[in-house]
Amino acid sequence: MSSSSFFSSSSLPAPWTCGGCTYENRRFAKACEMCNTKRRAGPAAATAVVDLTKPDPGPPPASQPLAGEAPAPAAANPFASFSFGGAAPKPRVLPTAPKPKPASKPKPSAKPAKPRPPSDDDQPVASLPPPARSSIIRKWLSLASPSAPSIEARRFQVLVAARLHARCREPVVREAMRAMHGRFPGLCAGDLAGGLEVEELAAVFPSVHFGKSKAEQIIKFSNEVLSQFAGRVPSTVSGLKELTGIGAKFADLLAYVNTEEKHRRFLDGDEFEGG
Repeated sequence: MSSSSFFSSSSLPAPWTCGGCTYENRRFAKACEMCNTKRRAGPAAATAVVDLTKPDPGPPPASQPLAGEAPAPAAANPFASFSFGGAAPKPRVLPTAPKPKPASKPKPSAKPAKPRPPSDDDQPVASLPPPARSSIIRKWLSLASPSAPSIEARRFQVLVAARLHARCREPVVREAMRAMHGRFPGLCAGDLAGGLEVEELAAVFPSVHFGKSKAEQIIKFSNEVLSQFAGRVPSTVSGLKELTGIGAKFADLLAYVNTEEKHRRFLDGDEFEGG
């Protein structure tokens, strides 16, 4: 037998078309070279012969299932999503602009503080009627200790009480002064000047608002009374305003109330009916 007759076209298997992706495979391929679907076995596939001199008749017919045999499921086409797989291309979804965030609701503003009702301490003492002046004098002079060693010690104690009284109620100031008299018997400027620490003094009156700041100012004006006024509390408005922490309001009050003459009258039981 000649080689030409051995390799004749009649003895070669025919090319076959995959039923899953319709790809035309080579003659000897046992599975689809595109989607790997196995070539179905059957008489048509086994005996398919192609005459090279004639046009290709197309893929062999698919094998039919035997009686009582369920048909083989069709292989999924992995290229169905591509345009050449026969499926329509998916529409392109354009990105949408982000939704604007809803405007935040404005926070309710804090309620304004109620104004403090005016008191006699807010007005110049000399302009008040005699009963009001009498009440103010007795209030402030009662903050000094009854056992103070001297009139000057009492005047210094009233000065300390005035500094504590800023933005603080009278009962709290009286409690703080009782604590001061217990911690410093016979309280005078020399007890608070020198090496007394701010924290140590502030611990004596913990319930007083801004206690640490006030303690610092009390220590400062104690040194000022000793160094600038020879240990005596100033009796004039201008002199009192030179002390740390004493403004025009307290200077006017103390210049009227905290005098030696009024302290003596208070100790003698004077009610200050005429102011």
